[in-house]
Amino acid sequence: MQVLTVIPIARGIFKDHLTYFSAKAIKPGAIVSVLIRKRPIKALVVKVEAASDLKQSLRRADFALKKIRSVDNQGLFQPAFLKAAELIAPYSGYPLGPVLKSLTPQKILNYSDRLEGGKAVVAIPALKPEKQLLQDTDTDRLSFYKSLIREEFAKGNSIFLCLPTALDIEQVLDSLGRGIAEYTIKLHNGLGAKQLLAEWQKGINGTHPLLIIGTPPFLSLPRPDIKTIIVDKENSSTYKLLTRPYTDYRRFAEYLAEGMGARLIFGDLLLRVETLERSRHDFIAASNPRQRLVSEAENKLLAIKGDTVIGEELTEIIQAATNNNERTVILTGRRGLSSLIVCDDCSDPVICKRCQSPIALHQAKTRSGIKETHWFLCHKCGERRSAEEKCQRCDSWRLRALGAGIEKIATEIKSQWPKTIIFPFNSDELKTQKQAKETMARFLDTPGSILLGTEMVLHYLPNKIENTLVVAMDSLFSLPDFRINEKLFTLLSRLRMAATKRFAIQTRYPEQTLFDQAIKGNLLDFYRAEISERRRFDYPPLKLLVKISREGDKAGIQADMKKLVGLLEAYEPIVFPSLRKPAGGGHRLNLLIKLPPEKWPDETLSTVLQSLPPSFIVEVDPEIIF
Repeated sequence: MQVLTVIPIARGIFKDHLTYFSAKAIKPGAIVSVLIRKRPIKALVVKVEAASDLKQSLRRADFALKKIRSVDNQGLFQPAFLKAAELIAPYSGYPLGPVLKSLTPQKILNYSDRLEGGKAVVAIPALKPEKQLLQDTDTDRLSFYKSLIREEFAKGNSIFLCLPTALDIEQVLDSLGRGIAEYTIKLHNGLGAKQLLAEWQKGINGTHPLLIIGTPPFLSLPRPDIKTIIVDKENSSTYKLLTRPYTDYRRFAEYLAEGMGARLIFGDLLLRVETLERSRHDFIAASNPRQRLVSEAENKLLAIKGDTVIGEELTEIIQAATNNNERTVILTGRRGLSSLIVCDDCSDPVICKRCQSPIALHQAKTRSGIKETHWFLCHKCGERRSAEEKCQRCDSWRLRALGAGIEKIATEIKSQWPKTIIFPFNSDELKTQKQAKETMARFLDTPGSILLGTEMVLHYLPNKIENTLVVAMDSLFSLPDFRINEKLFTLLSRLRMAATKRFAIQTRYPEQTLFDQAIKGNLLDFYRAEISERRRFDYPPLKLLVKISREGDKAGIQADMKKLVGLLEAYEPIVFPSLRKPAGGGHRLNLLIKLPPEKWPDETLSTVLQSLPPSFIVEVDPEIIF
């Protein structure tokens, strides 16, 4: 009999090591099924000992060992993957089990007992693995990748191209896989279980070099001859898990590439400020990085004042597009009629009763299309209620709608161009990826039409369209997000590069330097300005942030935070109330620590974070501080 030390591969289970026994011979690295709280859970075997060697300690134990349910797979993970997982766990501030869960596709875990071991693939050692950056247009990056694939195939090496979403994979698959379709596999959770398992099996059994195009969790594919890992669209927020353990797949890809002796490439139209800053010592350029984006379209920055939704200059552009039967994409920042409702008497904003976030005003319709009622919607938690209410603070009826959302802009367009076909493109109208693709296809097949949408548009828009316009994006500057300038600049740059005739930004703040930089495609000046601004406030990449949050009743969380401050006194923590209230009510406190990036992970601090109970929420390098 053997005694097994296992790590549960599951979210919400924060015990890093558990002990079971098995009558079968099992090796470390095997995937087994165990019962935890009467629930079957997959677990990784990390240590195996003979029961005969542990007789005395087993007799003294105050608990009875449980037997494993089954042995599912003896070799699902390769050593380099497990080593990278062991490195990213302390970096994330969470135990290894939840981190492993975030790094492994659920369907692969579910069917691990059906997966056969791969054939031995000879991995050619890399002489000197490099970290490279590629900041260039989508077209030029794909061209670079095609050449790289040919070179690596000639050397007998496989390539893993990591993309943030399944939609991104579908958009590049035909182009990169042309001529090598039989040696190309795609891996993402949108595939059915049967197709996914077939692709996975092909990935571990094929003896010919492969081009593997997958989303981040499929970096777990045990393919030792991968000698290049490309993380494309590196700026995408999708590379950071939005729930615990908040795994950053970009950082994990670095650890994995190092362990496999593989070259790592980060590519995007505009790389993250953090990544560009690291290029001074950690990365080299794969090609001369773009410092300015050259657009074939006419570019304009349009100022607007007062309550006007569509100004005179923008009206002229839309009219010219309509006259010439050209298609136009209009991007805006918010859904609904208005993005903010305030009281005219006391100036208090109308907020969500569930999570205390500002709410937006929406307009409902009857089946006949006649506008009927207005309602409030929280875009954070989804709370919906009637707009027939008074100010919660002063009981006034004088509530004013500020800012323009999609519905308000659509109403204005319809009043000026009643015969123009408008395609709404946002999550209120389009609930599935299929609906979004169909709507985009109809728009592309309708000359003279207008596509009106939010940031969601950029995930489905083809490379080129005649006119791209930006309306009512100013409200995004009010978000409590130190990365908002970078996100907005990236969004504007992508939209500008898609236009062939006209690109215009309509704003109430034309003096904002960011808009001028976006209109001119000046990447270098934007980066310099942004890094200077972050240096003023000790924000990333100059410092690494660790945020710890605690929710609950006011007295309880204050007492818990006081104890934690005492424990972390050497790190000079800052405690402050969160702007985001818990969904179930109550209070939320944040604790923030700033560290030099080169000193993370800090062994002492990481140990404290990993030992905190689940009531504390830890996020390393948080997207939002407040």
